[in-house]
Amino acid sequence: MGSGKTVFLEAVELRTRSAGAHILHAAASRVEHADPLGAIDQLLRDTSLPAEFAERVAELLDEGLNTIWHSDQSRVAGGEAAVARGRWHTRMWEVLRDLAIDRPVVLIIDDAHNLDPASQQCLLYLLRRLRSARILVLLGERASARQAKPVLREELLHELRSRLIELAPLSERGIARFLADELGQDTGDALVSVCHSVTGGNPLLVWALAEDCAAAGTASEGTLPVGDAFRRAIENCVVRSEASVQLVARGLAIVGDQASTMVLGKVLGLSDVLVADALTALRDAGLLNGWCFRHEAMREVVLYGIPAEQRTSLHARAATTLHEYGAPVFAVAEQLLAADVVPSASMVRVLHEAAGQVLSAGEPRSAIGFLRLANRSTAGGRLDVATRSALAWVEWQLDPASVVRHIPALRVAFKAHQLGGQGIVKLFAYLLWHGRITDALDMLEDVQRAQSGEDAGPPDAVDIRTLRFWVGHLYPGAAHPAVADEAHQGAPLLSAPQPLKSASLVAHMHDSAHAEKVLIQAEQILHSSRMDDMTPVSITSALVAMIYSDRLSCARSWCDSFLEEAAVRRMTTWHGLLAALGSVINFRQGRLEAASAQAHRALTVIPAASWGVGVGLPLAGALLAATATGDLAAANSYLSMPVPDVMFKTPFALHYLHARGRHLLANNHFHAALGDFTACGELMTSWNVDAPALVPWRSDSAMAYLGLGQSDQARRLVDEQVVRLAPGNSRARGISLRVRALTEDVVDRPAVLREAIDVLQDSGDRLEAALAYADLSQAHYARHDHRLASKAARSARELAKECGAVNLLRALPPEAGHLAPHELPGPRVPGDLSAAERKVAALASKGLTNQQIANRLHVTISTVEQHLTKAYRKLNVAGRAELPLELRLEPSGPRP
Repeated sequence: MGSGKTVFLEAVELRTRSAGAHILHAAASRVEHADPLGAIDQLLRDTSLPAEFAERVAELLDEGLNTIWHSDQSRVAGGEAAVARGRWHTRMWEVLRDLAIDRPVVLIIDDAHNLDPASQQCLLYLLRRLRSARILVLLGERASARQAKPVLREELLHELRSRLIELAPLSERGIARFLADELGQDTGDALVSVCHSVTGGNPLLVWALAEDCAAAGTASEGTLPVGDAFRRAIENCVVRSEASVQLVARGLAIVGDQASTMVLGKVLGLSDVLVADALTALRDAGLLNGWCFRHEAMREVVLYGIPAEQRTSLHARAATTLHEYGAPVFAVAEQLLAADVVPSASMVRVLHEAAGQVLSAGEPRSAIGFLRLANRSTAGGRLDVATRSALAWVEWQLDPASVVRHIPALRVAFKAHQLGGQGIVKLFAYLLWHGRITDALDMLEDVQRAQSGEDAGPPDAVDIRTLRFWVGHLYPGAAHPAVADEAHQGAPLLSAPQPLKSASLVAHMHDSAHAEKVLIQAEQILHSSRMDDMTPVSITSALVAMIYSDRLSCARSWCDSFLEEAAVRRMTTWHGLLAALGSVINFRQGRLEAASAQAHRALTVIPAASWGVGVGLPLAGALLAATATGDLAAANSYLSMPVPDVMFKTPFALHYLHARGRHLLANNHFHAALGDFTACGELMTSWNVDAPALVPWRSDSAMAYLGLGQSDQARRLVDEQVVRLAPGNSRARGISLRVRALTEDVVDRPAVLREAIDVLQDSGDRLEAALAYADLSQAHYARHDHRLASKAARSARELAKECGAVNLLRALPPEAGHLAPHELPGPRVPGDLSAAERKVAALASKGLTNQQIANRLHVTISTVEQHLTKAYRKLNVAGRAELPLELRLEPSGPRP
């Protein structure tokens, strides 16, 4: 197969012809094997024969074909046939002998292993008489076919003047010379080495690679492309081989690295001897290195050449054989998938096990392929239910929306008590994710009845407390009051099973009485978990607890670690959830670029339409970051994304309303912002989760009231928030102190703001600390302490730059905080502010309340509010806290 024998015979023919010999050439063919004298007919009907010899040959061939070797043997039969053939052989020998009198005769027969029986008999007769004539016979045969004509080979080997020439594969040196001749340039050692490795020195394959290399023009680059010529050469090698060799090549292409002599024999229905001989032939031909094809293109060509029906049959037989021989389940499952036939019950179990293995290895799409095939089984009962449940879970991890089509069948299985314990928990999770709270509550009641003995129980135990905790936490307004209350009663369950422990953790994360236990439990979960099956539920629960406990640096470290693992293992849903949490963590640390990137990542790996009720979390992170960085276009795009109505029955609505309110506040829509903050507060109060660490809605509402000039109302809300704070310093306490300071007289603000800055820096929130520094700078300017104002502004600017807080940087005079008042740059206040608007804004920037401004300017509070609203809009600031510092140098106007 591609050994170069044909080229060798052609070279001999060329040389002997040039020496004046008569050349008679034939190529035996498998196709003509049944045609008597096919090869001899080719050999002797040569146009170069002299006329008298051509006539004698034609007469002989006609006689032999029409009489002696006629298919029905009607003309010559029995013993007369042997006599007739003997006379015919003698006459043929005399013709060749006479031809050799004038000059030597060279008989060349390529592919002699394909000789038809009649031609072989004739050739044997001639070979026994060669000593008396100047006749040279050259026979070319494949090494793999040496047993095809044993009589002919034995005759030749016993002939003293015969020579057996075995063509060895090309060495690396030979390949180097060949490539240099073919490509017209010297090739590097690397190219030669690769060529030898791919071809095994098979001349046909080397030539084909040289042709591909020349066509691609990559010889100078030292690369060896595998193109059409190489593929045709592989096909030629295989097609021209014996049937058993072809079949074994196909078996190897099907079975792959699980191949062995016994496995191939069983799959192909061949004896071990035939398989071993075929393997030797394939190795000699340079197609195999051990048990493997030398190049993937070889396997591809062989596979492509297998008829579809045979390929299906071979894959199915390979699956059965490999399973019987104890091959790895993944190898068996791959064969089942390739066969694409409905699996038996035993093979369904193999597919399940293989799906679990590839899922653990980070190949969920492969797991889906195995499980979808298993799902075609008609075995029935729990096995089919287990398959659908497993398939739904893996598909959910890639795209949560895909699980919706499985929910009806899984609910039927649940009602029939065919769904296992984990399957019940997962179905419950799908219903909660997609907002099907009524179905979830019905399911909870069914489990309750089954466990109380009112109904036949489910096959596996389900801890109903886990289900109660989750529905009570995720749907506190929709759950039965008893369920919602139970979720927040008692203490965190430190020694419970992981699912129950994580559910308990989430339920108690806002309970200051158990804060220490919550953190201990969260750390236990994070240290003992890895991304596997249900564990990400526990991981995200622990991260949420750490976020609301202000353990932000620790939470970010864990989140980044698990996020990377989820990405590597292609666990899309967990990837998205962790990215959304990463956005929350980064925003609370003032890392706005990272917060934006993580939110975008979360909404990319899981499209918004697939997020279910959880979409509020990544949208909130994206919106908060876009607002703080001043990216109005991005913020508007996030606001335009639809959210399901049922989301507003879940805690995700709290984050969404808070983020939307912050965006409205930044754009001076104080009443609308107040509406979102108030709605958020009402939900938190009604759900009994009114914790500032979750969402500080009162301080944000206070900022909206300050924008409206209602400082008393703002102060009241902040004081209420302070009362609800957990003991000790926290991010929420720092925020509360900062906003509380803005409700104080200018004289009292610096002390409160310095305390707020200390607390915020301790919590790790650089953005809120930057805002507090900006407020402190304004307070000092209002008190005419320009040195301290400059120092605070410089700190605010540095932190704002670190955070990427563009909106805050716009409110600060660029690099002017260190200058004396007379050295400040010209006012950045737009010239289109009216005189009245400028006066009101100047007084507001100095810390006066709306009532104090109205008294000083002798106008109504309503007039002050109107002027301020217009000034905020023209200055593009959120409120008086962001008014340009140079306004404080404006004349103060009349005093009452």
